[in-house]
Amino acid sequence: MITPVGGWIVVKPIEESQTTASGLYVARPTSAVRQGLVVATSDTHEVKCPLSVGDKIIFYNQVGTEVKDNDELFLMFKFDAVMGKVS
Repeated sequence: MITPVGGWIVVKPIEESQTTASGLYVARPTSAVRQGLVVATSDTHEVKCPLSVGDKIIFYNQVGTEVKDNDELFLMFKFDAVMGKVS
């Protein structure tokens, strides 16, 4: 497991389905925002991370660095790049 430090978070992106239940392809415009699940957090010296593991968040599509761990794809970015939590 990846352990972030210095205000970074690790997020598992939630990919939107491109097909219907019957297998038909659905063309969708590229969204400016994405959703993901927080899998790890870290604080800075000044600020405690406002997110918790398991939070569903939204963030800009261009944010994050892709990293792989055990053949799973994750994104890492600073927690202040998160736009909001999804309830």
